[in-house]
Amino acid sequence: MTLMDRGAVLDTLADYAGRAAALLPGGGSHDFRQLEPPGPFMRSGSLGRKRNANGRAVIDLALGNGSLLFGHGYQPVLAAIEEAVRAGLHLSATTEADLGWAEQVNRLVPVAEQIRFTASGNEAVALAVAVARRVTGRQSLISLHGHHFGWVLPGLGVEVETAADPGALAARLQDNGHNYALLLLEPTGAAFGKVPLTRGDVAAIVDAARAADVPVLFDETLTGFRVAPGGAQSLFGLHPDLVVLGKILGAGLPCGALAGDARFMAALDNRVSRPGGAPHVAHGGTHNANPVVAAAGAAMLAALADGKACLAANANAADLRARLNRLFANLGVGWTAYGAHSEAHLFLNPFGKAIDPMAWRPTDTDAAGLLARNAALINALRVALLEGGVDVNGWPGALTASVHTPEDWDRVEAGFARAIEQLRRADVTLTGWGI
Repeated sequence: MTLMDRGAVLDTLADYAGRAAALLPGGGSHDFRQLEPPGPFMRSGSLGRKRNANGRAVIDLALGNGSLLFGHGYQPVLAAIEEAVRAGLHLSATTEADLGWAEQVNRLVPVAEQIRFTASGNEAVALAVAVARRVTGRQSLISLHGHHFGWVLPGLGVEVETAADPGALAARLQDNGHNYALLLLEPTGAAFGKVPLTRGDVAAIVDAARAADVPVLFDETLTGFRVAPGGAQSLFGLHPDLVVLGKILGAGLPCGALAGDARFMAALDNRVSRPGGAPHVAHGGTHNANPVVAAAGAAMLAALADGKACLAANANAADLRARLNRLFANLGVGWTAYGAHSEAHLFLNPFGKAIDPMAWRPTDTDAAGLLARNAALINALRVALLEGGVDVNGWPGALTASVHTPEDWDRVEAGFARAIEQLRRADVTLTGWGI
C-alpha cells in the first residue's frame, strides 16, 4: 500500500505525513499523535467537530486533550484572546489578566488559597514535589498504582512509590508516613477514573495521610473544572493541601498551576527570611501567567462557574456511553464504555471474558485489566475510526463537551460500527489479547 493510500485511510494529506515523519519524532509532538500510518492531521475546529487536513469533518472526542469544555471556537474566550493580544503578548509583569485569572481559581477551587501559574500541568507537578520536599524536609513520594502525573517525574527518574489499592496505601502511610514528602493522587482514580475511586476511598486515604502528617496533592489537571467547577475536591468535599491544575484552566492554551494552602505556597516567596537562611523554591518560567493565556483562562472559568457546562458535558458522556454499549451488545463485541463524568473509557477486555456491555461495571475486573493497553489494537481502532470521521483519545477513550449533539453521536455510532467491521475483516483480535 502506498503512502498516499495509507494517508487516505487516516484522512490526511500524504504531504503532511511525509513532512511529519521527517521532522517530528514518531511523526507527532505527543504520544497520542503518533499513529501508523502517521497522523492524525487536523486544520480547524468548530464546536464538537474539527476538520482534518483534507477538509473532512471529524467528531472530536479528544477535545484538546481535555481542555475544551465548550468545544472549539467558544466566542467569549476568542474575544478575550483578541483583546489581550492587542494589549500586549508578553509584558514581563503581573497583569490585570493574571490577577483576574487567579481570583477565578481562588473562588472556584476550595484549596486554592494561593496560586502559582506555570506553562503546563507537568511543570506544576514537578513544582509541587519541590515545594513539598522543601516544606517537609523529606524526599520520598507515594501514590496508587496506575495514577498518572505526566511525563516529567518518570522522565527524570523521580521515583514514586506505589501501593496496589487504597487499603494498602493507607497502611503504608500509617507505618511509614514519616518518610514521605507528598502523597500524589488522581482523586477520581487512575488516569481520570479508569480505575475508579469512590469518595469513601479518597476520604480514607486523605484521613490516613493527615494522621501521618503527609501532605496531600490532588492532580486535577483533567478533573479540574470538568467534573465540577471546583474540581473533584469540590464534588467530594475533600480538601488536599495542594492541587495541580491545567487543561480547561487555560481554555486550550498552554498553561498549568500549582495552588494550595499558603503554608505550602509560601515556599515560593523569595521575600521571606527562613530559619538558617534556607532558600525559597526558585521558580521562573517565561510563559508563567502569560497575559493572553490568562485572559482566555479567566473567560473560560467565568463561563463555567455556574456548573451548567459541566453538567451538560456529563450528560453527553452518559448518552455516548449508553449508545456505544448498545452498539457493542448488538454487534456481539466484548467491549464496554464506562465512566462517571464527561468521559467514556473503552474497556477492550484483555482477558476475553464473556461480558454484557450494558451491565458490566469496572468492579467486575481488577486494576491490571482496566489499565491494560494493546498498542497495536488501539492504533488499528483509532485509524479505522478516523477513516469514519471520529477522533478518540489514545488511552483509549472519549471526552465530551457541553456542545456535542445527538447528531454527533449518530456519527460516532456509525463510525464505531464501521471500524469494528473493518477490524474484523482484517482478522484483528478484538478481545482476549492478554496483558
